[in-house]
Amino acid sequence: MDRRKKKSRSVYSICACLTTSLFVTCAGGVKLRIIAPQHGTIMNIADLRANNGLDVDISVSVRTHEEYATAFYGHVLCLYINGTAHAHIGVVSMSSAHSIVVPSTLWQVGQTWIHAGLCNNTNDNDASSGPVYASTPILVKVQNVYSLPVLEENVDDKVTLVLPLMIDDAHRALLLVGTLQAHSSPTHQSIQELLVVVPDTQAFALAVLEASHTCPPTSVINESSLFNGIVKQTWHTYALQMAVKLLVAQRVTTNYYVTVDADILLVGTFDAALFFPGGRGTFVEEHRGVHPHWWRGSADILGLTEDDYPNAAFGVTPAVLSTIGSVITTSLIRDVFEDDDWQQRWLGSWSNGTWWSEYTLYRLALDIRGLFDNIHVASESETFCNPVWYHGDLPWDAVGAFRNKKCVFSLVQSTTQLAPSLVAASIGFHVHHDHPHSSV
Repeated sequence: MDRRKKKSRSVYSICACLTTSLFVTCAGGVKLRIIAPQHGTIMNIADLRANNGLDVDISVSVRTHEEYATAFYGHVLCLYINGTAHAHIGVVSMSSAHSIVVPSTLWQVGQTWIHAGLCNNTNDNDASSGPVYASTPILVKVQNVYSLPVLEENVDDKVTLVLPLMIDDAHRALLLVGTLQAHSSPTHQSIQELLVVVPDTQAFALAVLEASHTCPPTSVINESSLFNGIVKQTWHTYALQMAVKLLVAQRVTTNYYVTVDADILLVGTFDAALFFPGGRGTFVEEHRGVHPHWWRGSADILGLTEDDYPNAAFGVTPAVLSTIGSVITTSLIRDVFEDDDWQQRWLGSWSNGTWWSEYTLYRLALDIRGLFDNIHVASESETFCNPVWYHGDLPWDAVGAFRNKKCVFSLVQSTTQLAPSLVAASIGFHVHHDHPHSSV
């Protein structure tokens, strides 16, 4: 195959709203890329239907014919909508035409994520058939024809914070909210909003966070709204809070979000440049040997062996997660269980001895889809510093945390049994002044 650009046009009919053009080029290594529409495109659903759909141009670049044949052997080209594969193209050639139909519920008003990838021709979730190539996901925003025009603020350079919270930890969460407000700037605000996910029975009390007109804006979300309306008492508390950090993606409007816990503290200004170099979210390369049981449990959930993706790594809270990455993760879990009660089987597994974490599931799921390196890059900055996990680690070095110009988050874990009033006394001076004062 020579290096001159060749192309062909194949038309897909997806619920009369989406048509796809396929472009095959011969430059570089194997690479999938959605050329059009561009990420963040805003479209009107009535116009889409009137024009019989949206053109999506996918380029497949290969260096040689042999490379092309090797990449596609045993695979088909899939078009993913919100993390689920719907178009399966057996052969990508210079002259081919295909047509598929996808339920209209997948292309409605709101946010729709689209990406292309090579998947196994018999099982989209099979990770044992060699390398998987995928395009970087793009977001298409679809507006209702009856909606009044709204000049939306650009959120591409903003991030959402997500806080799972129980009322027993509210006093610690107030310290987090207080440090958020202290570091907020009306002229430079990288945080779009704070989403607080709470048990339904506690929402009436914790709604005070939503009504306090804080900066950044805060919204309180009932847990049940993320779990098909049902939160079972048999689900382990840890499993529930970890699942929340993935399922909340359906309520996030930014490309990425950062997970926090009630005992996290903001000790510096949240600068998006530290967390999104080159547009990709950072992650901490915590080796899987630190928490091997989480990786084993996640491998079991996703149908992998312990030998799959041995170099996979990911840290703990606070963590940067891709919104579409979390959608893909929960979509893959649902597909693996193939059960209407997939959430019960997923969360119930934790109580039955299959220990997993939200981050190990997330990392492995994106490795299966071949997407992790497209949307994440290893962190080169120490944005999380001076954490205190246990009582024996005290005193907390508040001075060091606030002095570190690259540090954004710190932590005084509740397991230290240090009273929130003492933590407040330690940080109170720092959040109002530019120089350090004391340590606990």
